[in-house]
Amino acid sequence: MSVSTRFLEVYHFLKSNKMVKNQKEFAEKIGISPSMFTEIMNGRSGVGLSAIQNTVLTYRINANWLLTGRGHISSETESVRSHNDGSFTQLLDKIEEQARQIGRLEEQNSLARQKDALIESQAQQIERLEAEILSLKNNAVSASQPPCHKQ
Repeated sequence: MSVSTRFLEVYHFLKSNKMVKNQKEFAEKIGISPSMFTEIMNGRSGVGLSAIQNTVLTYRINANWLLTGRGHISSETESVRSHNDGSFTQLLDKIEEQARQIGRLEEQNSLARQKDALIESQAQQIERLEAEILSLKNNAVSASQPPCHKQ
């Protein structure tokens, strides 16, 4: 069996598992024109390397099977995904959203730490200024009092 024949099997596999609706959608997702896909289907053209690569990357098809015929048509991840009616995909989506949320929280936490450090630095500056003001007041008070003379 040729690579082009296995490529067409991939299309039928994806269509039967409702991962693609039709030839046009499949062709567009893997970066070839619908007419080129028709040419491959009719045996007038062979499948190109970029179409194979995009198929493997887009649909997690087993590249070893597609190129050599060894192994299974789908990667382990894809088998789990198709057998669980999309629940695996939903789980991955939730994990990705949680990862984004963790990133946002870490960013907020970092900003909060920077804010705390700035507040601490400003508090120390205020303490130094208050001490300086108190010292200046004490110096001003003692300078305005007449000296005491003891007899």
